[in-house]
Parts: sequence; structure tokens; C-alpha cells
Amino acid sequence: MSVFYRERTRYFAATIGTLLFAALYECFSHQVYSLFLLLAFLFPLLGGALACTLLLKSSAWMRVDGFSRCLYRSGIATLTIGSLFQGILEIYGTTNRLSAVYWVVGACLLLAALLRCQRSRFALAKSPRRTDNSHSKNRVPHTASSYRNVSQRH
Repeated sequence: MSVFYRERTRYFAATIGTLLFAALYECFSHQVYSLFLLLAFLFPLLGGALACTLLLKSSAWMRVDGFSRCLYRSGIATLTIGSLFQGILEIYGTTNRLSAVYWVVGACLLLAALLRCQRSRFALAKSPRRTDNSHSKNRVPHTASSYRNVSQRH
């Protein structure tokens, strides 16, 4: 199973979990609603599951490294948690100036992931292709002792 299939499944699970949490929280909020809480599921759905689906269709982005995926997942999670937090604060009728940190950090993580992915893709395109077999596992290492053994036999 591909990495993107597993990640897409995780994002769908996160979407369902976020929807269930928001629905349950709205049930006990005494008819007070928040768009941040109602729409928090869109981050894992659109930013996660849809992005993984598009990555599966595109062969150019199939070599996304693990650190870029980690940054991207962290960005999606930060934006989702920030939206849930902002929605809970709105339901309580209060504000917090630190809730803006979630949006900034989430956007920075997503931007860092995309820039790193673009940079690694650019570096792969510019690296020369090896045509020799010097990286083969069956190659015998040339050491001074192997040269001595050859010279002693003659």
C-alpha cells in the first residue's frame, strides 16, 4: 500500500473525528454556534485527503521526502486545532490574542513543507544521473592489502 493511500486514510479519519467532536460540542453549547468549530473539518479534508488524492494522480510529486510530509501534517494539524480552539472560544464568548499564533504557525509549517518539497524536487532534477556501476553492492573494495596480495602472487 502506498504512503499516500495510508496518509489519505488518516486524513479521512481525522476529518471524521473533527466532525464528530464539533457535532458533539455543538450539541452541548446551548444553541450557540461557531463557524470555526463547524468548518474545522475542512483542513484535514481539503488540505489532507484531497491533497493526497492529487498527489496520487501526479507522478511528479511521488518522491516527497519524509520531513516535508511531517511538516505538512503538522501544519494541517495546527490549523485544525487552531480552528477548534477559536470555535470553542467563540462559543464561550471570549477572545484570546494567542489564538492568532495557530494560524501563523500553521501557515509557516505548510509553507516550509511546500518550499522544502520544491527545493528537493529541483535538486533531484539538477543532479547528474549515474551511468557507471560504481555504486553496485557486488563491487570489491580496492584496499592496499588487496593490491599487496595480487603483487605477491606474481
